[in-house]
Amino acid sequence: MAKFAKEYRIHVGAHKTATTHFQDTLEQIFLHNTLKNIEYLPREISRAKFNRLTRRNLSPLRFSFLKKQYVKKVFSESFPHSETVLLSEENILGLPVDLLSSKVYQFHNLEFIKYLANYAHIKIYLSIRNFHYVLSGAYVTDLRFQPINAISAKNQFMENLGAADIPSWLPLVDMMQSELPDVEIYIWTQEYYHQNFKEILRKYVPSNDFEIPLIEEPLSTQTPSFDAINTVEKIIANNAISNYPNWREECEKIYSQNPGDNENKFSLFNSEQKALFQRQYQQDLEKIQQQFPDLMLHKLSDLR
Repeated sequence: MAKFAKEYRIHVGAHKTATTHFQDTLEQIFLHNTLKNIEYLPREISRAKFNRLTRRNLSPLRFSFLKKQYVKKVFSESFPHSETVLLSEENILGLPVDLLSSKVYQFHNLEFIKYLANYAHIKIYLSIRNFHYVLSGAYVTDLRFQPINAISAKNQFMENLGAADIPSWLPLVDMMQSELPDVEIYIWTQEYYHQNFKEILRKYVPSNDFEIPLIEEPLSTQTPSFDAINTVEKIIANNAISNYPNWREECEKIYSQNPGDNENKFSLFNSEQKALFQRQYQQDLEKIQQQFPDLMLHKLSDLR
């Protein structure tokens, strides 16, 4: 008989909001501490499981009870004796390339979370950030994994970019509230996490019996220089990717050899565009605080 944990706490990203640091810190916490009735499902395991719960796998199951059985099978395989299971996977909402749009994560799939809520208490955690950082970082990642799609999505986004096309977090929050009415949703900002990650982790992990290690920023997530991105884009434009047997490794090598400093760190946007993103982000935060005051894990005044 399938057995579920009583509660699942699922961090869904977004991408480029210190998710790797969050996941690596959780892994170290559970590596060095035994927390009673609480388990963390490491990224390598949870990513494979979530990939099995994508729309392409659920959609062919015509009847609702078949979909529920599929979700039950996937989740009951993990830590059946734990009361609380923690998971963090930013690809739940979509891929980085899905961010390069005025409508972020428009191809999201939260159907399996809705089914899972029939069997357990679910808490969803969303981390957000100023989009000019998120989109630039997403593009850097996309060049490694989906280079052709990344160039196409970036060109389309930049061509359409105007004040009316600046993406907002509000539609995503509205969607999550609408599609998951029986699920608790919480939000924190990357800016607050950067300064107060220990506080966020203690709000996420339902225990006080652990120490929080200091984890260095992963090299793989650091932003490269403009020179690095120009080099990668030229290789793609010249249709020369096939010259590299492992494009991802080659791309990472170029990034590591050309790290971005404060003056030469890559960004998709100029100063005027960054100002537009900053205004939109501030408006988003204020509206989220007004419309969904119980969702924020910290006060906006703490960001100043």
